Amino acid sequence: MGEAIGVAGLVLAIPPVVEFLLHVTQKLKEVVRKYKEAEARLHERSIILKDHFIKLELELEELRSLSPDLPQDVYTHFGEMFVILKEKIAGFDSELDDWLASKRFRRLKNVTTSIDTMIQTVDWWQRRIEDLFEQLSRFPKPFKDPRIPDKNTALGRVKLVSQAIFEATENTPEKVELPRDLRQLPSSVVFIPTSGSLMIVERKQLDIAAKKKELEAMTKDFIDLARILSAEDIANRGILKCCGYQRHEADAAKGVGVQLFLAFEVPTSLKNPRSLRDILLDKDFKGQIKHPLDERITLTKQLARAVLHVHSKAHVHKNIRPEAILLFENADGATRGFPTRLGTAFLTGFERVRKDEADTVPIDNLTWAENIYRHPSRQGPSHPDDKFNMLHDVYSLGVCLLEISVWRSFVEFEKHSSVFVKVNNTKACNLMEPARDGLEPRMLSPKLIQEKFIRDARARIPVLLGTRFSEVVVKCLTCVENFDNEAKQDPFIVGLRLVFSFFLSPLCTMRLLHC
Repeated sequence: MGEAIGVAGLVLAIPPVVEFLLHVTQKLKEVVRKYKEAEARLHERSIILKDHFIKLELELEELRSLSPDLPQDVYTHFGEMFVILKEKIAGFDSELDDWLASKRFRRLKNVTTSIDTMIQTVDWWQRRIEDLFEQLSRFPKPFKDPRIPDKNTALGRVKLVSQAIFEATENTPEKVELPRDLRQLPSSVVFIPTSGSLMIVERKQLDIAAKKKELEAMTKDFIDLARILSAEDIANRGILKCCGYQRHEADAAKGVGVQLFLAFEVPTSLKNPRSLRDILLDKDFKGQIKHPLDERITLTKQLARAVLHVHSKAHVHKNIRPEAILLFENADGATRGFPTRLGTAFLTGFERVRKDEADTVPIDNLTWAENIYRHPSRQGPSHPDDKFNMLHDVYSLGVCLLEISVWRSFVEFEKHSSVFVKVNNTKACNLMEPARDGLEPRMLSPKLIQEKFIRDARARIPVLLGTRFSEVVVKCLTCVENFDNEAKQDPFIVGLRLVFSFFLSPLCTMRLLHC
C-alpha cells in the first residue's frame, strides 16, 4: 500500500466502507430473489455476511469516537485495515452487479462459491479488527472510552453485555487437595502428579521471617491471582486455567516458611508436558531442527498472547524464560510429537507475579542462568525509582524469542565431578569474556550481554525467520532504553504501542495472527 495513510485521509476513506456494507447487503437480497430455487441456501449466506457487516459498522463507529485520543500510528493501522477491507468489498460489489445485470443465470455452484469466498475474506479481516479492539479493551486507557455502560447507546449495550460475560468467566478460587506424589518436571518451574489425572502445580515459597501482616497480604494477592487465572477462556490466552489454590503453614523446625500452591487444569486434548528448556536441551535432536518453521512462529504467537494477557490484568510476570514455558502434545495422536510438532504452548511460572502498581521486591540471589533473561537494570542492587515494569517483561520476551529463533538453549549442563552444573552454551550464544591466561573464564557484564543479544538478533534472525521478525526481537530487547522516558509519562500508551508493533505489524498481521 506504500506509505502509511495520514489520519486526515483515513477520516475521509473510512465512511465509504459503511456505504459499501449497506449497498452490498441490499444487492444480496436481490440475488437471493433471483435464484428462487436456492433461496434458503443463499439467504443463510447473506445473513452470515450481514452479521459481519453489522459488527464492522459498530467497530467503525467506535473507531471514529476513539480517533481524537488514539496515538496516530495506532489509528493509522486501524484505518489501513479498513481501507483494504473496503477494496475487498468493492470487488465483490462489482461481481454482484454482473450477476444482476446478466440475463443468463450463473451456475448456482459458482454463485455460492463466490459468496463463500467473500464470507471467508470478511471473516478473516473481521477477526483481525476484533483482535485490535480486544487489545484496546484489555489495556487501561488514559483516553476516553466511548463504550461506556449506557443502555441508551448501541456500544453501551455491547459494553454492558461484555462486562457481564467477562465477570462471569472469572471464578472464585477454592482450596483444593493436591496429590502428595508431586514431582518437578525436568528443567521447569512446575510440578505434576506421578500418578492419576494430569494437572500442573506451581509453588510460591514465602520468607520464613515475614511478619503475619505481610503473609496475609501476600496470600490475598495470591488468591486474587488465582481468580484472574481461573477465567473460562484463559487457555485461549496461552495460560492454563487455575482450578484452585492451597496454603501450607510454616514449619520452623524444618526451616520452611509458608508455601502457596496454584493448581492448573490441563485440557483433555493435551498430554506429555515438557518445558521449552527441556526440549531445547534434548540431545536426541542431535542439533537438527525437525519441525516446520511455522511451528516456531505459532509458539511465539502463543507466548506473546500470554504475556499480553498478564499485562492487561495490570500485573507483571517477572519470570519469563524457557523453564516457565510448557508445551503439550495432542492427546489424539493425530500428529507426531516433539520435535516434529512443537505442540500447544502455555506460560507458567507465576510465583513472582505482582500487581503493576505494587512496590518491587528485590530479587538479588538469582543465578546467571536466570539473570540473562532480566534487563541489566533489574540485576544487582535495586533502585527505588526503577521498579520492575511491563517493559522489563517485554525484554525477557525478546530474549526468549531470540532463543526460539536460533533453536538452541543458551543454558546447558556439564558434569563436574559427580554433579551437573549449568554453563553457558557458547555454540548457541557465547556470553563469555575472551579467555585470559591463568584466569577462569568469566561471563560478560549484564550490559554487554544485552548488546550481544541485540547483535545476534540483527545478524542471525533474518536468515532464520526473516528481517521483520528480527526487527520485532530487536524492538523487545531495546524497549526499556527506547521507551523508558516516555513510559514514565504515559506508560499505557507506550505499552499499547509495543503490543501494536509486535502483533499488528505486517509481519504479525500476515504471519503471527493468521490462524
